[in-house]
Amino acid sequence: MKFLIDAQLPRHLAATLKWNGLDTLHTLDLPLGNNKEIFD
Repeated sequence: MKFLIDAQLPRHLAATLKWNGLDTLHTLDLPLGNNKEIFD
């Protein structure tokens, strides 16, 4: 199972989950980051 961690949550949460063996990605690590202008 993959987890996408929302921008309102700390990046450290994604790092901690990844360290514990879970497949995680924080939204700020996406290619466009958390750029909300792409949805306008």
